[in-house]
Amino acid sequence: NTPVVKNSNNRYNAGDYVISPNSTASAFGYAISSSSGSLSIQKKTLAISGSSAAGKTYDGSDVATITTGTLSGFVGLETVSATASGTFDSKNAGARVATAAYTLSNGTNGGLASNYSLGNSTGLAATIDQKPLTIKANDDAKFVTQPDATSYNGVSFSGLIPTEGAEVLGGALVYSRTN
Repeated sequence: NTPVVKNSNNRYNAGDYVISPNSTASAFGYAISSSSGSLSIQKKTLAISGSSAAGKTYDGSDVATITTGTLSGFVGLETVSATASGTFDSKNAGARVATAAYTLSNGTNGGLASNYSLGNSTGLAATIDQKPLTIKANDDAKFVTQPDATSYNGVSFSGLIPTEGAEVLGGALVYSRTN
């Protein structure tokens, strides 16, 4: 239990409190007994509108960049601010949907983040674009009388993200030599 403390706006902060009577004496001859009670002040739920997810180029992660919208539902003139982190429904390229999770910070006019709550935003649409990939046949040479090497000198890839290799491409790479 925390002590009952009013904030700078003369309001009580969210939390659980013990409440006790101030007096146990009676001027009329009664012996008054009392017991403490409890008081629970719930956080005020805020609303948010206008949040959005930014599109990106495929990078192998489901991390989404979220632009935080406008908060509403404050008590009096209090405000708090919010930052957001986001997750796409898949890391793969295509039309995606992101979910934003918010973190509240203390604001102005006595607005304490601990007095407010804000749920996640879902359904934020954005696109993960395909990442350009270049496949180049490596230079090779042979003498006219020699047969072609089994795989020539191979190929090189430019544009794969560091955690992925040719195995993510699927299928078999087919290449041939022209003389």
